[in-house]
Amino acid sequence: MVTSDRYYPIDPGTSEFIKAKISRLAKSYTPEWIFNENDPDIGSTLALVFADMMDGSAHKMNMILYKYRIELMNMLGLTLKPATPARSVVAFSLLKSAPSGVFVKESSPLLAYPDGDDKVVFETDYGVYLTKANIAHIYSLSGSDGKILGIYSSDADDAENENDSESQNVIAFNMFDYSAPGIERNMFVFGSNLVSADCKGGQISLKFKLRFEKHQAGTLAESDIDFKYFMRQPRLPKQEIFEVKAQKVVFEYFNGTGWCKLNTKDDYSELFCGNAEAEISIDFVLPDDMSSTLVNAYESFWIKISVTKAENNFRTPAIHTCPVIEDLRMSYKYLEGVKPEFVTKYSGVEKQDITSEFVNGKDVVVFEPAYDGRNCVFIGFDAKMESGPISIHFDVTVDSSVKRTNNIGFEYSSAAASGGFKELKVIDETENFKHSGCIVFNPPSDFSRSSLFGKSEYWLKLVDLYNGEVFGETSSIKVNDIKLNAVQVSNIQTMEEEIFYVDRMDENMSLALSAGNILKADVFVNEALILSLPEKEELIEKNKENNRKDVLYELDMFGNYVDFFVKWQEVDSFTKSLPNDRHYVLNRKAGKITFGDSKCGMIPRNQPRAAVRVFYSICAGEKGNVEVGAINRPYSYIRFLEDVRNNIPAYAGYDIESVGNALNRGSSLVNNRGRLVTKVDFENAVRNFSDAIDKVRCVVGMDATGAPKERHITIAILMKEFYKSNEVFISLRDDIKEELLKRCDVSVKEDDIRLIEPIFIKLSADVWVKARKVEQAFEIQNLMKTKLCEFLHPVTGNFDGQGWQIGRPPKKSQLYSFLKTLDLSCTVNKIILTGFIEGTDKYGVDFERMEKPIFAEAISGEHNVFVDG
Repeated sequence: MVTSDRYYPIDPGTSEFIKAKISRLAKSYTPEWIFNENDPDIGSTLALVFADMMDGSAHKMNMILYKYRIELMNMLGLTLKPATPARSVVAFSLLKSAPSGVFVKESSPLLAYPDGDDKVVFETDYGVYLTKANIAHIYSLSGSDGKILGIYSSDADDAENENDSESQNVIAFNMFDYSAPGIERNMFVFGSNLVSADCKGGQISLKFKLRFEKHQAGTLAESDIDFKYFMRQPRLPKQEIFEVKAQKVVFEYFNGTGWCKLNTKDDYSELFCGNAEAEISIDFVLPDDMSSTLVNAYESFWIKISVTKAENNFRTPAIHTCPVIEDLRMSYKYLEGVKPEFVTKYSGVEKQDITSEFVNGKDVVVFEPAYDGRNCVFIGFDAKMESGPISIHFDVTVDSSVKRTNNIGFEYSSAAASGGFKELKVIDETENFKHSGCIVFNPPSDFSRSSLFGKSEYWLKLVDLYNGEVFGETSSIKVNDIKLNAVQVSNIQTMEEEIFYVDRMDENMSLALSAGNILKADVFVNEALILSLPEKEELIEKNKENNRKDVLYELDMFGNYVDFFVKWQEVDSFTKSLPNDRHYVLNRKAGKITFGDSKCGMIPRNQPRAAVRVFYSICAGEKGNVEVGAINRPYSYIRFLEDVRNNIPAYAGYDIESVGNALNRGSSLVNNRGRLVTKVDFENAVRNFSDAIDKVRCVVGMDATGAPKERHITIAILMKEFYKSNEVFISLRDDIKEELLKRCDVSVKEDDIRLIEPIFIKLSADVWVKARKVEQAFEIQNLMKTKLCEFLHPVTGNFDGQGWQIGRPPKKSQLYSFLKTLDLSCTVNKIILTGFIEGTDKYGVDFERMEKPIFAEAISGEHNVFVDG
């Protein structure tokens, strides 16, 4: 069978084609004879034999061009690219009883069992120290306006969650975003408004801005009149719309027994019945019998505003005029000049007792800029990190429609620093939080506790050096999760050394390794009987000078060289090899090593001792793309380890390059001689770089948003596994860019080439259908939702199963046509498409009218199917 996806048949003469043609022609030329292959006579038997023979001949004819093409690629020295190891991130957790942290060295093996007993091996990319410290608190501080947002705390329910690993998950939050819910200054009135009451007997003044919003409850009833063609529209009865307002309200407080009316300076019972904006001030003396009570799980002193009169509030349709208060401020004073018992000042992250200054009449700066005026995120740890390197994984989502140039600094708490913090040197694999990745650092020796936000902990500080502004856009980085003791792993299995003996020197001798899918191999050949003593010493000296390990040798008790292994070089073919070249050819898929014939490449010499030593590693290719939680056990014992698991699915694992992709890559080299000139050249070069890439679109003179940029070459790349993580794209991005820079014109600079992912638009469909049978409604809903998801898939969707091109999302008419091809015993009456861009707040936009980016790619959202029987 032909495995190439570029197979052009010359003769369509398959067996079935020939038999159908014989049957058709027999009816015209020999109507007295009937061709029957199920009960053949002598004529049908001869026809069947002829069809089989012609099928074989046609197949050989069709293979001619394909074989010529393969031979041409062989002449060019083209070889298949090796398999790509899958990658993921695993998080370790230690036993609570562990006396100290644990160091996990580089290339430590971990196991996954995706298919029962068939294991897949992963190895850590770097060494990491597993610390016993845990994230205790996370705070976000706005230096410009003094807002503090508490994001995470491990204080709550510690007893219940002591053995629950999921309890350590950090709540998702937007970094340096201080407009998030929970810190807004606006509030709707008719809930419960908190007012602290630790100043009994004092006069309270509440000041706020009051405005009103109108909200519609219910909808106008639709007319049930059946309009006829050419009929004058009848007059419909006018439907009344009711108006609802808070006509009377009462202010109340809790006196320990029940809610009592609060006596205010003026009458505010009709405060919320108007429509105009106003600046309101409410003055009252706090009652002495005011007591605390529990409201919405909060124990405090409360003032309640209750509606006592509102007509038509249960009738529809209605327009509700809802009061909204903004910029609520509270002040109080004692009528008889009572001095406070204590005064505490909170300024940014500091807490200060200023009672003595306040009582003695000294000047006190009450309000001052918070901290150092920068937007910061503080991560507090409950214990010191004893050693390193420490690795923390940040799961990040960014808005792909906005070009981002974040600049985030890292600092740590230190008692030796004048400002309490020092700069921390890190290895930032997130590239300033442009994507998910690990932050790796060695904890400094002066890493010390510091009291911030009333918590004495070891603090890491993430500082927004641009203070949220990126080319006029507000920087929005969403952190979905933070995992401590996390490390990147790759599907690499380092095999044990294999030793081979040679009895006879044969031309083109081959050695078979015990495994295939070779990722990397080092082949050492014993030349102890070939090299003279000065040659051996010269090789050893060069090895030391270049800090390489190209020579392995063993000495006997007298200082003589017993074995002297020299590392040989891998080549694609022996066509350019000289007789004394230490070359070999490696078949990575089969795990086969082939040596030369002494004319083109040397042959390992036969000898009584080991002749060849091979050190190599393998990978599982696509099989390494395991799901979340599959990597869950160490290959060997790690002390004090409680659990290990991957929190993201493994990605970017691919088998050895397919022949079809290699042929396409070779064709591009023949067409442009390896140089990139046109847009098609760039697209082909990127598409042929890896089997992990599905679609490519190149645009010249524009940036990622479609804005004109004269020198930009912007290339959008859709990965086959785009849905797993943006790290699938990140893992290949730099290698692709390096390859393009090698082959493009010298005038193209590194910053001119911009590699991006498509801007994903989540497309949701609301479909109204009429079923022929009511009992099939549930089946129609489920099947239609499934088919819509399959049809909209960027890689495997569309009518032909080849997905959708970048920048050409599906249209409503195409969805109509697709749904009509489904045999679902129903009629599609209406489709409404809505979409929003991933990573933004653009929800519910009409997909047909929305402005689609030049690199838009639609993905399936949430679909609703409404069935009318």
